[in-house]
Amino acid sequence: MEPQALLGFIVLAVIFVYFLNTLKDIFQGLMLIGLALVASGLIIGGMPELGGLPVVGQFLGTDSVARGVPGTVVDTMQGLAWSMNILGAQRDPSGNMLVIVQNTGQLGLEGFAIKANNQTMGILIGPEKLGKGETAVIIADYKPAGSVKIEITAGQAKAELLKEY
Repeated sequence: MEPQALLGFIVLAVIFVYFLNTLKDIFQGLMLIGLALVASGLIIGGMPELGGLPVVGQFLGTDSVARGVPGTVVDTMQGLAWSMNILGAQRDPSGNMLVIVQNTGQLGLEGFAIKANNQTMGILIGPEKLGKGETAVIIADYKPAGSVKIEITAGQAKAELLKEY
């Protein structure tokens, strides 16, 4: 093989290696931007408008992912982190509402609020904080009658139950 051909292959190999390193760096940068956006969405419950991001915003177009549109990656991640179920609801002997709630998310829940038929109820007895997988009973100051739509919120998590009395 001639020395010029060998030198040409060596130069081509060096260019190819630099090209692969450049692609790797671009991919890592995009992954870090995505990770930062997902982390900000999980931490503060919202994300900046993608179109307003410096340099890359003009290429991202719509900001629908930033608003946690149902079915998007951000909405799914928030659903995994903060979610709960209402297992049941009954009346206690004094007529107050007992609601059994379970944390089905990966993070703890706190700051519980309960509504029945879109009216805020006072919580007589309830958990301050509910850890991953824990179940608790909330006793609310409400005298249920007929059909009642129960809605419990705790931070980012929300659960609903329709109950007939």
